[in-house]
Amino acid sequence: MVGRAFVSLAFSAGLIALTAPASGQESVYTQIGDCSARNAPNGFEFLISFVACEGYGEWTVYAGATEQTARLGFGERNLPRQLEETPITSVGAFSTTAQTLEWRTRGRTPFATIARWTARRGSARLEEYLVVTALDARNGACHVAYIDATRINEANAVARAAADQMAEGFRCGSRAPQRIDATQARRLRRGR
Repeated sequence: MVGRAFVSLAFSAGLIALTAPASGQESVYTQIGDCSARNAPNGFEFLISFVACEGYGEWTVYAGATEQTARLGFGERNLPRQLEETPITSVGAFSTTAQTLEWRTRGRTPFATIARWTARRGSARLEEYLVVTALDARNGACHVAYIDATRINEANAVARAAADQMAEGFRCGSRAPQRIDATQARRLRRGR
């Protein structure tokens, strides 16, 4: 199990940039890769694997796994708090993260990431969530929004809108992440 959990977290590095010149924001895509094993932070010794990976810009990606769940963190500030955050709150859920991270940037400065999480609770159907994480150089990174990609149409566009409208300038610790429903998704797509 250790090998399988780790394999889902470590992949070859890659970088693709897509621009959106009208808004000044762009997406840069990286693969979780170029990782090195680390000791888990205090309080997270239950992680069966923990690695530090090359991210984007000045940000390092930290990936950990238990027997059932994946954990992601960005940068070292408040890393333990980040590793506690997960969009999957049900006991007994198995979760993993996708290989690709989307970094929302203004210029070359990243202000958010979007990661796809997949979960299965027992024999229930597979669920997918897009997790928008704000990158706050002073206070660390934190989840801002959870988009249920199995229920929300155009979930990727909604996640980008949430990143652009909610994460840029967000101060971690100021409020809990929002679970985006269909009504909020429509508002985000319209820019409100």
